[in-house]
Amino acid sequence: MVDPIAGSDGKRKCDSVSDAINRLLHNLIIKCARGEGVRNFYEVCVIGYGATVAPAFSGPLAGRDIVALSEVANSPARVEERIKKVSDSAG
Repeated sequence: MVDPIAGSDGKRKCDSVSDAINRLLHNLIIKCARGEGVRNFYEVCVIGYGATVAPAFSGPLAGRDIVALSEVANSPARVEERIKKVSDSAG
C-alpha cells in the first residue's frame, strides 16, 4: 500500500484509500445533517490493517469498534486544508 499508484505523480495507494474513506464519511455526515445536528442514521466502523488488524479510529474515538455518525462528526482526528488543482483552458 505504500507503493505509488501507477501513472500518478507519486501518490501512494494508502493515501488514496484514506482520501476515499474520509470523503465517504464526510458525505455521510452531510447527508445526515439537519438543523439540530447530525442524525445517527448510521453507525460506522473503520478497520485498519498492517502488523495487526484493529479499529482505526484515533483521538477521542480510539479503540472503539462501532461509533455513531454524530460522534465521528464531532470528533475528527484532524482537519486538513488542501489546495485543489483545477485545470483551466491555459493548461
